[in-house]
Amino acid sequence: MFSQYIINRYTDALASHFHNGYEYTQVLEGTETFLVAQSPDDIVKESFLQNGSTLEGAIESARYHLNKKYKLPVVLSAKHHIALIRCPAVDKTGIVWLVHSHIHSIEPDPNHHNKTIVHTNHGHSFTIDMKLDRLQTRRSQASFLNSTLLKNSEMNKAMTFFYDKDHGFQLVKKTGQLNYTLKKNNDIVKLETE
Repeated sequence: MFSQYIINRYTDALASHFHNGYEYTQVLEGTETFLVAQSPDDIVKESFLQNGSTLEGAIESARYHLNKKYKLPVVLSAKHHIALIRCPAVDKTGIVWLVHSHIHSIEPDPNHHNKTIVHTNHGHSFTIDMKLDRLQTRRSQASFLNSTLLKNSEMNKAMTFFYDKDHGFQLVKKTGQLNYTLKKNNDIVKLETE
């Protein structure tokens, strides 16, 4: 058993695992499964801190972008497509955090209409205590939130550099171009770059 864990791009899911009154986490990473001596919520919180933010901040961002207050997905890393969906475990005492980009497929549990079977990209399968349509809605929200945050974080948008504010010069590079444009008092002078 590991003492700590940080979510990475190979993490499929984190699931509560109880033993002797303590909550541990069963980690599904790639084709591997192992236990960690932390709760799933603690792993998620620490993973956000390791990435320079907080779970609370990610929840606020999700509320802002999704215009919803509760039961929201959160994005740990838009670049690596790690949006997390929190779901109740099948026994209702624990929780499961799913990484949306590693969900291969979902299907209703044929024995329980309120439960859903999740299949991951790495071959894991498990059941959660959530109806299929609710999980599908959260998957869609996670994808939308991840793509929105990824788009907002891109640095290849048109950029303006001010290098002489007293004289009104601007050096401008437009998206998809290699050339810079120098503007002075609305007169344009073209600068070529190699």
